[in-house]
Amino acid sequence: MATRLPFSGQQFLDANGDPLAGGLLTTYLAGTTSTLRSTYTTAGETTALSNPIVLDANGYCPAAYGKASYYYKVKNAADTTTYYTEDNVKSSSQGIPALSVLTSTQTYTVPAGARYLKVTCIGGGGGGAGSDTATDTGGGGGGSGGTSTTILATVASSYTVTIGAGGAGGVAGAAGATGGTTSFGSACVAIGGLSGQELGGGGLGGTTSGATGDVKSWGFAGHNGSVVGLGATYAQGGAGGGAGGGMSNQGAAAVAGAANSGGGGQGGYFTGATEVAGGAGGSGVVIVEYFI
Repeated sequence: MATRLPFSGQQFLDANGDPLAGGLLTTYLAGTTSTLRSTYTTAGETTALSNPIVLDANGYCPAAYGKASYYYKVKNAADTTTYYTEDNVKSSSQGIPALSVLTSTQTYTVPAGARYLKVTCIGGGGGGAGSDTATDTGGGGGGSGGTSTTILATVASSYTVTIGAGGAGGVAGAAGATGGTTSFGSACVAIGGLSGQELGGGGLGGTTSGATGDVKSWGFAGHNGSVVGLGATYAQGGAGGGAGGGMSNQGAAAVAGAANSGGGGQGGYFTGATEVAGGAGGSGVVIVEYFI
């Protein structure tokens, strides 16, 4: 979508300081003085302005929208005297990022005109473990997925995107599953979080080993489940790691990590002779900021 150009709504004056009534503002491709480039009446770019644009009786330019770089010059109404010239004039969208949040595996097509990309990948969260009656222990929470961020200064036309699945929660008395790897081509890869353990240990967050990107960070470890020993009547499952990690109140079923957060699943609680399965980890996500 186009945005307003800097000369949009600007008043132009002649050499005497009087409004340049009926002046002619001609727009060109930046860096040239002969290749015309259109501007538009609205951001939707459905109606092009005349080129040259005719200033009003008070020397004002009408609203003008574009999404590129321009060279422009302003002449008098008779087209005999040039009063203003400027090159490399950019619309207000130049250098301002737009955002795409990718929540499913797909082929991502880079928007037209994107000059570079900032990509953040978060791996899938590990599943929480089920509780264990043999030791009267609450299951450990799954670790959150790791995070990788990279800047792509050279942009391809499309990229293969894989969203790491959240690891399955462990059945009663068993560990959960590791979260899946999230990737944006080969340039940005984030590793999934590890599963919680049935004896109460929280899973580690996704590692930086095997990850790719300019900045790579471990995920957050899941919390340990309560280890209270034989004869106990209750043990709480550990919360999942990360901001989207699953966490519930005492006695409630284990909660899954939030979708597309990479948070770990909560470990299952134990009460009496009852074992409870762990919660699944949250799926990963890819966030693309593109700069027009």
